[in-house]
Amino acid sequence: VHYVICSLVRGIAESQHSLAVCLGNAQGVAQDMAEAKLWLQKAAAQGHAGARVKLEGFDAMMQSMQ
Repeated sequence: VHYVICSLVRGIAESQHSLAVCLGNAQGVAQDMAEAKLWLQKAAAQGHAGARVKLEGFDAMMQSMQ
């Protein structure tokens, strides 16, 4: 946990992406899609390819869940 918090504070894109995935899939944390999107945006802004791909389909996925 300490490593993840430190890497988030330091702005490491891979950690931001990982947290977004955990939040989106409720893996070890309560599901929070708004927070997941926020962390995907942060990671994508740093050039994280996986975050960009997930972010591109995020709104469509959210609409299909409603």
